[in-house]
Amino acid sequence: MISLDSLKTVYGFLGAKHPTLSLVIVSIVGALVFGGSWVILGHLYRFDLATKVTIPTQVRATDCSAANTGNGASITVTCDHAPEPKKEPK
Repeated sequence: MISLDSLKTVYGFLGAKHPTLSLVIVSIVGALVFGGSWVILGHLYRFDLATKVTIPTQVRATDCSAANTGNGASITVTCDHAPEPKKEPK
C-alpha cells in the first residue's frame, strides 16, 4: 500500500505551488477511475446475470402443468397424460 509520506512528496512537488489546480486534476482523475470501475462492474454483473437465466421449454397448458419448486429458476413440469398423436387428414 502507498504510504502517506510518498503522497506528501508528490503533493509537495506538484500541488504546493498550485493547490486549486492540483485539487481539480486529482478530482477529475479520481472520478475517471471510479466511473471506469463502475462501468466495468456493470458489464460484469450483466454478463453474470445473462449466464444464470435459463429458458424453459414450451409446454401447452392443456397437456401439462408447471409448478415453481422454490429453488431459484428451476421449474417442475408434470404431465398427467401423453398428448394424443395428430391424425393426418385423408
